[in-house]
Amino acid sequence: MSSTMGGLPVDDLPGDVRKNVITQCESQACKDAKNALIVLRNKILGLCTDLHAHESARTSYGATAIGLAAAAGGVAAAAFAAPWPLNLVLGIIASVIATVATVFFILYLHEQHMCNIYNTLIANAQQEFKDAVDTMIAACPEQCRGDATLPLC
Repeated sequence: MSSTMGGLPVDDLPGDVRKNVITQCESQACKDAKNALIVLRNKILGLCTDLHAHESARTSYGATAIGLAAAAGGVAAAAFAAPWPLNLVLGIIASVIATVATVFFILYLHEQHMCNIYNTLIANAQQEFKDAVDTMIAACPEQCRGDATLPLC
């Protein structure tokens, strides 16, 4: 049975090649390259978590804004049909509800903006990851490379 580094057999290699591979695998450049991938993977996954939180908030704010806008419209319609002074009271209530709906719409827009920012941050981090994979490939022999799978949200 042969030992492996990174899942590929090392003992099956000729002696001088095996020694060279092990030396390269244990080099600081190879270790640094693999560690950089781990850090970038965790960064991307953290950004994805933040993105999902903003997407959830955006959905909630949007749904709330739509519901409140519909309610304001219904109360406004009732105000038009109601006699004095009930129509004044309903008009005030409709305007308050419409104002709250506007606040939730602004919150929705803010969360959409945050989603756009996080999508850009994730795309940049994924490009950094791809570059780091190239660095790892250059620094580490095939027998000891780390996981080069690009993390996706």
